[in-house]
Formats: sequence, structure tokens, C-alpha cells
Amino acid sequence: MNEMATVVGIIVVAGLYFAAWRLSRGRTESIVWRILTYIGWSLALIGATLVVKDWWDLHILYQGLAESVGSTGARDFMAQYHIGFPRTNGVGTIGIYLLLVSAVLAVVAFVRAIWICGPKRAMAAAQHAFHSPVIRRLGWLGYGLSYVLFAAIGLFAMLLRKSPNMNIEKEQSMFGVYNYRKGKLDDGLDPFGWYED
Repeated sequence: MNEMATVVGIIVVAGLYFAAWRLSRGRTESIVWRILTYIGWSLALIGATLVVKDWWDLHILYQGLAESVGSTGARDFMAQYHIGFPRTNGVGTIGIYLLLVSAVLAVVAFVRAIWICGPKRAMAAAQHAFHSPVIRRLGWLGYGLSYVLFAAIGLFAMLLRKSPNMNIEKEQSMFGVYNYRKGKLDDGLDPFGWYED
């Protein structure tokens, strides 16, 4: 749940900055506002990077736990020790704070752009942007690319999933007996292990 809220927050912040830029385009901005906008963009970029890094570290931790104790055991372990996203001592928390500061700056930039250009010009710009053929084509392109992306992710996940029967004969010829519970070779003495007869 926190991951999806963070992604939506990043998209909203980027949309506010883009809208503020679009509304104030063609006007000369003071150096102070330009610096504040660049700082906001930088904070958003750094915050998003830290959030992604923290999520990836958590994903790697979960995968390591799942290999040793199974996915249910990994979920139970992480719930028991309150390990979740963002981790309390991880960089994701700092990234979320940076995104919040960037969101405040984005709202300020957006409100200032509407204040400068006036509400009528802002509404006209919004209507023009949503009804332009370029935005429609980009929307359909994004819609199609999202399907391709999700299909590629599904295919990649399916290829990475290890089958328990994968290379059993080759591994058993090395040493040990294949334990189906652990998904690897061991000495055959695991009391809870599943072995071939």
C-alpha cells in the first residue's frame, strides 16, 4: 500500500511541476523562483531515487528470506519484526521526506503560476492541453506501453522463477539428495524435507 501511495505521490509532484512550467512558459521568471523550482525538481529526483533504492533493498531482503524459509516464513518474519516499506532506518524514509518538501514547493509553484497568468488563462491552457491531439496520442502510447511493460515484467518473472525439477539429475550427480522443501541439495537428513524415493 505504501509503495503505491509513493508512486502516485511522485506522479502528482511531477504533474504539478509540469503544469506550473506550462503555465509560466513564455514569461520571464525571477532568479529566486527559478532556483526554487530547480531545488524542487532536484529534491523530487533525489527522493524518488532513495525511495526506489530502499524498496529494492527490501525486495532483496525478502527474496533472501524466501529462499531460506519460504515465502510464508519470510512474510511472517518481516511482520513479526515490523520490517516494511519504508524501513525505519532506511534511506526510503529520507526519500519520502524529500518528496514531501518537493510536493510543497510544487504546490507553491503551481499556485504562483495560476496567480500570475490568471484563472481564465489557466483553464484555457488546461482545456487546450487535454484536447490537443498530441496529448491524446501520448495517452494512447502510454496506455499501450504500459501493457507491453507489464507483459515484459510478467515474462521476466516467469523466466526467473526456478522450477524444482530444474537440473535435478545434474545436481544429484555432484553430491547430496535434492530437497524439494529447500529447493537445493543437502545430506538427506532434514526431518521435514521432501526427497525422492
